[in-house]
Amino acid sequence: MRPELKADVLFRLKSTEGHLRGVRAMVANDRPSDEVLHQLRALQGALSAVHNLLLCDYLASELRISADGLHDTPEALKEALLALVEQQQNAG
Repeated sequence: MRPELKADVLFRLKSTEGHLRGVRAMVANDRPSDEVLHQLRALQGALSAVHNLLLCDYLASELRISADGLHDTPEALKEALLALVEQQQNAG
């Protein structure tokens, strides 16, 4: 992982941890459910942004590998990418 991407991801994850602590405090302090739900949606968006950064980095890496000829064929690249998509779908 590129150093600047790593720094960005770590910063975003640290921010997300703080946000999660805030949501936990909201629940502990009996805040209205609609407020908690709103904050959870924001938290999901923040995690989704980290996910997308990492996914784009992975895809760019796979394409660089393909351009360097480390995938034997375009079919091998396709299979690698389809395996990633399947893994993401099974995780969600």
